[in-house]
Amino acid sequence: MKYLLFGVAFTSLLHSTIDTTQSTVPTNVVEQSTLPRYRDAAANDAFYLPSYEGLKPTKYAPLAASLAIVPGLGHIYLGDYATAGSFLGSAAASYVFATQSHNFVAVYSGIESMQTIMIYGIYAAYRDARSFNGPANYHYPMPKDSFSDLIYAPFEWKTISKPEVWAGIFGTLAVGTALSTWAYGHIAPMSISLADVIPFTAFPIGIREEALFRGFLQPALSEIATPIGGWILSSLAFGAAHLSNAHNLPSEYRQTYYTVSIPYIAAFGAYAGWLAQKNRSLKECVAVHAWYDFTLFALEAAAMRATTNTPKHFSMAWTF
Repeated sequence: MKYLLFGVAFTSLLHSTIDTTQSTVPTNVVEQSTLPRYRDAAANDAFYLPSYEGLKPTKYAPLAASLAIVPGLGHIYLGDYATAGSFLGSAAASYVFATQSHNFVAVYSGIESMQTIMIYGIYAAYRDARSFNGPANYHYPMPKDSFSDLIYAPFEWKTISKPEVWAGIFGTLAVGTALSTWAYGHIAPMSISLADVIPFTAFPIGIREEALFRGFLQPALSEIATPIGGWILSSLAFGAAHLSNAHNLPSEYRQTYYTVSIPYIAAFGAYAGWLAQKNRSLKECVAVHAWYDFTLFALEAAAMRATTNTPKHFSMAWTF
């Protein structure tokens, strides 16, 4: 999948060297591990970002997020050069790994890693800018999950054992299967490259998309349009970001994709947004998203292996 959202276009993979804790924003701000007590009881909720006594908001969070399109630049704006160096160095290392490798999986993994670093960095810069300014300067809280939180989320029993997570995985798969079969029939030829059917890419994709849409966009829009408005608008943007996937379909199926698949994807985004609001974390929506995509990609990979005589097209009933 490739995504274009308000000038932000990038994509996925895991890089545990980045932001395994929170950013260490300088300028009279100590690390979160040594933060003073919160101002009020509400701030004790883990979903709230730390508040710094006497610190005036001097960093514009949307600007930090925009600058972070270039890995590390958002944190340079925040004055956090260590975290900026981690983002820039990891992205550069991933790029070198991808360009110097001759094995397809290695190349693709390097590209995926670089894209995930770039996308996650947008959320991290926005989160850390708000942390710098303190929660008192915002109307609504936002997630503050670290990179390691999101990496482990799909495998963490505490997360996947929640009814809204495991039921969400099975429920979205069931609805997607039913809608796809109804809209496309039992046979829906799709043009899918090998790059689209490596199942492990589901996990970095889950991280990057949830970090971008539920970690950055939904909170940012909520500050403008209330949490309900932010939830709705970010869900619609999530659906719109998948419009380009229609090009993977023969022309006769594209209209159906626009009228059936895109609304379903937007609804999926709405469910993920609800999970983020309910749990005050990205971990639950990352888990649902990652396992949903993993199931689809595994089925696509199996279908491709079963149709080696016709590599460009094969039959399947899943188009989400």
